[in-house]
Amino acid sequence: MGKIELNKMAPILKKVGNGILKTVKNKEFQKGIAVGVPSAIALTYEIRKLRKQTAENDALYKKALAKEHAIAKELKERTDISKERQDRLLVYDSALKKELQKLDEENRELKAQIRELEKKKAKE
Repeated sequence: MGKIELNKMAPILKKVGNGILKTVKNKEFQKGIAVGVPSAIALTYEIRKLRKQTAENDALYKKALAKEHAIAKELKERTDISKERQDRLLVYDSALKKELQKLDEENRELKAQIRELEKKKAKE
């Protein structure tokens, strides 16, 4: 590579700078920025909110799954459980499975919403 001569570069840099200045002063450009920036900020906020909600749902899902595993383990390992306690555990286990299914479905929906918002944000 040869030496860069600043004297030759100055007119080019001046021309580029003037072009950028004209673009920034353009009213249509300013309108685009005025519309685009707030919507990008709103999308970023919405994505952050959905991610937080997904994280909370994941935590609930893990707790419920741990309880469900504990119940299954107790039912499997202990044969001396009374019939009444066994029935209560089965009912509780069934309710936990339904809640796990709902949380899993809700998480999938939230993640799909996040993907859609990220695509929309990337287009803007």
